[in-house]
Amino acid sequence: MKKRLLIIALALIMVLSTACASNPAPATDPTTAPVEATEAPTTEPEATAEPAPAEEPFRVAILLPGLISDAGWNAGGYYGAQYLNENVENVEATYIENITTTQAEAAIRDYADQGYDLIVGWSFDMGDYLMKVAPDYPDTKFIWSQGYMQLENMATISAPLQETAYLCGMIAAGMSKTGVIGYIGGMDTMPMIAALEGYKEGAKAYNPDIKVIHAFAGTWSDTELGKQTAIAMFEQGVDVLMGRGDGIALGCFQACIEKGVYCFGDVSDQNELAPELLLTSTGWNVGRSIELVIEAIRAGEFEGKAYEGGMALGVCDITDFHGLLPADLEAKVNEVREQLKSGELVIEAKTEISE
Repeated sequence: MKKRLLIIALALIMVLSTACASNPAPATDPTTAPVEATEAPTTEPEATAEPAPAEEPFRVAILLPGLISDAGWNAGGYYGAQYLNENVENVEATYIENITTTQAEAAIRDYADQGYDLIVGWSFDMGDYLMKVAPDYPDTKFIWSQGYMQLENMATISAPLQETAYLCGMIAAGMSKTGVIGYIGGMDTMPMIAALEGYKEGAKAYNPDIKVIHAFAGTWSDTELGKQTAIAMFEQGVDVLMGRGDGIALGCFQACIEKGVYCFGDVSDQNELAPELLLTSTGWNVGRSIELVIEAIRAGEFEGKAYEGGMALGVCDITDFHGLLPADLEAKVNEVREQLKSGELVIEAKTEISE
């Protein structure tokens, strides 16, 4: 088990135009010019059409707070850049990883100075720097991921985390043998609270008697804190756990693998990290989220507002179950999943933690 954990940890840390002119004819001496007149050409020479100038590509820069090898949040941002390059016409997307808060302002200004059309701060912690830089570049558009403030030229994007968390809550309640499930988040931001409440709502929809224990670590990056918080929950009977938030989620993974506790992945399918324990992942198509903003910009309809597209718009979904769910539970979850995609079922984002 220790060898396997080491491999997983290493994978997380190390893994995400010439023109020719003819010579002019020599001048003719009028005294020697021939008497006969020649007929003028009856047709005009064929004109060569000038090619239309190529439209400049729409350039996007995505600033990531960590390494794309994390198989989670930062990998999701990297996949977002890939999606834009492969699926959206005349877009060039690039990314830069491991941008700390001390580097954020300079990096944002650098891309703005280079003339990028859209700059995405793929971290809640970049909000202050985006708010400071954006007013200096009114012709550039900015995105604050998971943010809560907007400017005339800065929008926020998020996936409605409560939708996929609802489905995971159902799965957790259906897989729990103790009747106690857990949720550990990094910071108690509004999206994380919405996810917690969606998780609770889904769990109680499946089993009204389920008990949900939650905690917010107050940081995104402390892996050891995430691990110890998870272990403390296991001692309270938690046998299915959702962990969210970079290092915190990694610590939860480590604890779940060591103790054999069911868990969930985030942003992309992370089942390979714990094939026998990771029930599904809350997938987020980051590129599709950004594409919705690009569509608004190109249509002249961009606003400094919150752009949020859910399962109905292909922004988010849960990933494969990898054969870990009983058939009846899988069928029930997929039934609700289709209701969310069609809009028949709507899970509202709650901003306060319920009792």
